[in-house]
Amino acid sequence: MQHGDDDGETLAEAELDGFQADDRSSWNRLSGLAFAWALAISVALAVQCAQGDRRQEKRLRLEHFNGWQFIMCCVIIWHHYCNPSIFAELAYCSVTFFVFFSGFVTEYAYADKMSGVKAHLRSFYLRRIVRVLPMYYGIHFLVLVSSGKSLATDFQDSVLMLCTWHGSSPATNFPAWTVCALVWCWLFAPLASRILFHMRQRFGSGAKYPLALWTCLLTLGLCDEVWSRLVFQQDEDMDLDYWFYETKHNVFIFCLGMGVAEVARHMPDAPHLAWLWPVCCDVTLLATLVLTASWNGAAPSWGSSYWSGSLAPVAVWVLTSTLGHQSLLNRVLSHRILHTLGEYSMQIYLLANPLHDLLPEEIEPILLYAFIIALSVAAADLVEHRWSEFLKKATDRLQRGASGPTVDLEDGILLAERAKP
Repeated sequence: MQHGDDDGETLAEAELDGFQADDRSSWNRLSGLAFAWALAISVALAVQCAQGDRRQEKRLRLEHFNGWQFIMCCVIIWHHYCNPSIFAELAYCSVTFFVFFSGFVTEYAYADKMSGVKAHLRSFYLRRIVRVLPMYYGIHFLVLVSSGKSLATDFQDSVLMLCTWHGSSPATNFPAWTVCALVWCWLFAPLASRILFHMRQRFGSGAKYPLALWTCLLTLGLCDEVWSRLVFQQDEDMDLDYWFYETKHNVFIFCLGMGVAEVARHMPDAPHLAWLWPVCCDVTLLATLVLTASWNGAAPSWGSSYWSGSLAPVAVWVLTSTLGHQSLLNRVLSHRILHTLGEYSMQIYLLANPLHDLLPEEIEPILLYAFIIALSVAAADLVEHRWSEFLKKATDRLQRGASGPTVDLEDGILLAERAKP
């Protein structure tokens, strides 16, 4: 009898070893594909830097990202509250996108407030952090009161936002895990922006500056990949998802997004290559979706490393989508309906989990989405937008050195994502 049990355990261990070997093989294939495509994009960037007309900073077209944010928002809600087995890896990829794109837009919209001669950190923190926290804390304590729980529930994790520093997560995961992560990213953002400012002051006049910066970002990604592989090889039982959710990892992703914004703003214009970037954008996105749909591995997840994780695909996609904003998929996602819905993405993430917990468990998914979107629109129009306008006027008065009226390029672009998958 004991012998039979041993045989069963041995067979189970062999099957587990085989699964882990297949998982590592898939990891290597993903790494190779992501690495090869990133190199191909680097070659295209080098050609444009060599042949394009050198210009200073340029205004970027980002309106299509509103539609993408709404679609990814719906995917994450489906994964959380409808069917966790569907869109699982795509949900991880979407989380990475939100943190990465938050860094991208923060540098693009607020660089003058974070660094340079017009730097005014108080204005930046008011516009970015104080804009989000009142609604975040309001929902947090409202849910506690309505559910009859103590106001001290999850105080360390959700109120003090220390959860992402030590690898744990809020027990209730509300109202927005990524707000906890992004608040720390915003606190550290001026340091990264100042580094980029000094690099721009010293090397920005050169035609190869954006290519050199892109190469630096890829090098940092390579270091990230090496570290994650070493950790996985030393301890195969380690859950790299914990690292994925820790603040130091999210700050890294956030700063990569800031660097890509700097690359996009300083790329020279090359009209004869205008056809290339829309094609690269759609190919990158479609290939990432196909690989995500075919990825069945358990560890590591899409969010765990650079080349074999979603960081490299997201970095390439955001850059090529910015340079090739007129691509076919981007034109579809720029439709005014999706663009408008994307403006409420932050409120959707903040309200999704509380509404799911308060509504009956057997509610149909379509009704859940309808309640979430309707309440999000109401909360944004009645509360958040008015608060945002008040902060704009207040910070404009604070930042006396600014020339002319300030423009918030971040309006309608989500910088906070609701919860981890």
